[in-house]
Amino acid sequence: MKTLRNQSGFISIEYLIIFSLIFPFFILMGDFVQWGGKWLNAQVCINDTTQKMGEHGGLLDGTIPYLQQRFADAGLDPAEWDLTISAGPLAKGEEGVIAVSSTYTFKSLKIIGITAQVPLRASATFTSQIWMR
Repeated sequence: MKTLRNQSGFISIEYLIIFSLIFPFFILMGDFVQWGGKWLNAQVCINDTTQKMGEHGGLLDGTIPYLQQRFADAGLDPAEWDLTISAGPLAKGEEGVIAVSSTYTFKSLKIIGITAQVPLRASATFTSQIWMR
């Protein structure tokens, strides 16, 4: 009966197990927030650029500098992103695609010597609104 009454050791083991399972999520939470913020910023820039491309019939001379400026304004380095864009000009009703991709390196895992990267991708389609002859 004495062993059943003295359960303080078992309680500390339970807390240790729960802590070891939950602790990694708290460590990675900051990286997940930064990864999601970068993805959201990139997607907003892409959506804005696709709207402009749809209005102007696709890829124009000023499209890529416009996108690079939007990325810089959003706090993203345009040099870190790979750009895939459909050529233009496109006739009315034709669809084009713009996509960017990059990787995000988890900073919290570098402390323990692990290098982990996850992809960052954003894309959108647009429909040309320009009548061509």
